[in-house]
Amino acid sequence: MDDLKGKGQRTMNYTESMQGVMEHAVELAKKRRHRYFMPEHVIYGLTFDEEFSREYEAKGGSIEKLRQDILEFLEEHAGVAEEENAMLTSDAQEVFCMAEGQARVSGREKIEVSHFLAALLQLEDCYGVYYLAVQGVDLIELMGELSRESLARERGDRTQILEEEEMEHVDSLPTLIYQSFITPTE
Repeated sequence: MDDLKGKGQRTMNYTESMQGVMEHAVELAKKRRHRYFMPEHVIYGLTFDEEFSREYEAKGGSIEKLRQDILEFLEEHAGVAEEENAMLTSDAQEVFCMAEGQARVSGREKIEVSHFLAALLQLEDCYGVYYLAVQGVDLIELMGELSRESLARERGDRTQILEEEEMEHVDSLPTLIYQSFITPTE
């Protein structure tokens, strides 16, 4: 993972789910000795994420077909590296920056799958988006469902923390509720 970070950059962390996606993406690039690390590598990683896969298939898509299409694309376009580390394409850099921006604007502490998907959909020309959409899956609806599930999990975690502390700080409860349910806007 460190191979993909710029020197001296301070970035947000990934959720456990997004970390798993990135591990699959980086593993593929290293294993196949790809010259370029592209957004499609991360889409490949998404096909191993349980939540993404469940929602994508619930909306009519096939994870196996998506994975195969992405693999074929990468074999043709990612090149073969002479060095071990792949170079980030400008599209990949842009997607990672936009995903972090999405997370910050939504007041989240970590970058999630839905943030990556939202950033990906903003790219003007990306074969990966084509492969995601060609199966008739409504990507906006998919992104919304992933975001809702993630937010529900986060809110559930906050509720559990309150219960575990036996609500010692009842005075701060209105602030916590406000922070939990209101998404900051730009």
